[in-house]
This record gives sequence, C-alpha cells and structure tokens, in this order.
Amino acid sequence: MATSLVLSSLVAIVAAPQDARPVFDSIGAHQQQRWETVRNYTVVQRIQGRQVPLYHEKVVVDGEAAFRVVPQAEWERARTGETREQTVQKAELMAEGLDLVGDAHVTEVGGPLGAHIKSMTNDMSFFLRQAKNYDEDETRADPAEGRSMAAAFARRARVVEQVPLDGRTAIVIRADDLSDVRLEQPEGGPEFELSTVTMWIDAQHYVPLRLRMEGRMASGDGPVIIELHEQDYRKFGPLYEPTRRIMRLQGMMQAAATDPRKRREMEKNRQAAEKARADLAKMDAQIAAMPPAQRKMIEGQVEKARKQLEMMTSEDAIEVEVTLEVIGINEGPPLNWRPES
Repeated sequence: MATSLVLSSLVAIVAAPQDARPVFDSIGAHQQQRWETVRNYTVVQRIQGRQVPLYHEKVVVDGEAAFRVVPQAEWERARTGETREQTVQKAELMAEGLDLVGDAHVTEVGGPLGAHIKSMTNDMSFFLRQAKNYDEDETRADPAEGRSMAAAFARRARVVEQVPLDGRTAIVIRADDLSDVRLEQPEGGPEFELSTVTMWIDAQHYVPLRLRMEGRMASGDGPVIIELHEQDYRKFGPLYEPTRRIMRLQGMMQAAATDPRKRREMEKNRQAAEKARADLAKMDAQIAAMPPAQRKMIEGQVEKARKQLEMMTSEDAIEVEVTLEVIGINEGPPLNWRPES
C-alpha cells in the first residue's frame, strides 16, 4: 500500500508541469559557450533557388553576447565607401533599370514568357527599393528585443514532457493564455492574436528543434497555426547550426473567409490562379522550343512556380523550405562571395 502511494506520488511529480527557466538558462549557457570565440559569421540561405548571404555580427546585450543580422547594404559599404544616401540612390536607379527590362520583355516577347520575366524583374526591383525604408538602428535593437521576449516567455512557460523527435530527445515547453501578449503586426494587415506557444528543445545540445504558435486572426473565427522546424544540425567550428529550416502557416484562408472583403480577395486570387495555370501550360510549349541551355535555366523556375501555386490553392497551408550553410567564421563581411551556379 505504502509502495503504491510512493509510486503514485512520483508519477504525479514527474507528470506535473515544471518551471521552464532552468531549461532556458541551459540554452543560454550552451549558446554563450559556442559564441565565446566568434566575432562574426556568414550563413548562405537558399530559398526557391535563390542564394542570399546573411552576415551576423556580435553585439553585447546586458553583458552577454548576442548576434544581429547586418543588412547587405550596410556591410557592402565597407568595400565601396558609399554613404547610405548613395546606396539608396543607386538601388533606385537599378530598380528603374529592371522595370525597363521587364517592360521591354512584355512588349517585345509577349505571352506567358514575357509575363514571367516581368514578374522576376518586379520582385528584384521591389527588394532594391526596400533600401529606402531600411533603418540600421532597428537591426541593432533586434537582439535586445529578442532577449526581452525570450525572458517574458520563460517566466510563463512550463516543461510538460520529453518526447522523441527526429531521432533526438526533445524537452517540450508550453505557455498558454497569451492573448495579452502584444506582437508586432504587419502594417495595414489583419491582427494575429496569440494564445499558445510550444517549443521542442534538444535535451542534449539545448538547441530549438520546433516552434509552434497557435492563435486566431482578429477578423476570423478559425485557428491559425505558425510552425518553424529547425532540422539537420551540423557543427561549423564552435557553432552548432541547423542546415534545414521549414516554415509552415495554416488556417489563414479559413480565418479570412468570414471577412467579406477577404472573400472577394480570395475569389480574385482563385481566378488569378486559374489563369496562371493556363499561362504555365502555354509556357511549357514555348520552353520546349528553346535551345537546351536556355531551357534548363527557365525550367527550374517554372517548376518551382507550379509547385508553389498548387500548394497554395490545393490546401489551406503555405510551406517554405530554406537550406543554410555557415561559410565563414571571424572572416568579416562576405565581400568576395558569389552565388553558386
């Protein structure tokens, strides 16, 4: 009888949610140890065939190391000697040139291929023009804001269990009733109201494996789920970083369906998707008539566009996969980096 009571008590203690702050302390201690000798490093991010170098620079927040992502326009000025105003002016001129190239393809080439080239130049000119809105001080404030949010989450979070995940043992941490937490919202867009955050932390290396945020849109009734998966960790010198990242968004279309304005927007998107499918079919015939080298260059982009289109219209989910690789530690900005062909 006494033995049964002891066992029952132990089970209850193990099963009860525990304060998560010791786990976050371990996460911080492991990270500070990995960062001790690192002043800067560069990660090459690949997403949908595009490669982008992300340069990280060490800063100190409350006496501890942290890293900020230095925008490319800032670290490239170390090579060019340009002022910020000159960088913005040059970006605008390049964007205007891309607009002219896109317009010329629509006029001279026409058809779905011309429209595809115009879409690519529009994307490139959009990102160039973002230099106008860029504030370097914001990136310097990011690490402090991140630490503040992590500390607030740690105070409310609880360890609920340990589970196997992707061949590892993961500590599951959860915080509920977070509707009072104010998140940064996209300007002019619908507001996301957070309710629950769950984290899966590797029990050996104390790195994040998965993050799940659950909530709802202020204008909708259905649940919205945001997930981030950090996978395939590798050692890069003293660093231990994921080489595969999957971001997934579910429920946005269902949440928007209760808003008449959003319903009209969704219908327009559906019609646009049908037209895009027809254009892609026509483009296949144009591509087949191209020389092999040109055909190979275009086929990959078209196939990615087709997969993304099907994913966004066939189910209420959006998923993006990113691969990452650390290419330089304590080597300064990647001034000589060039994309792989």
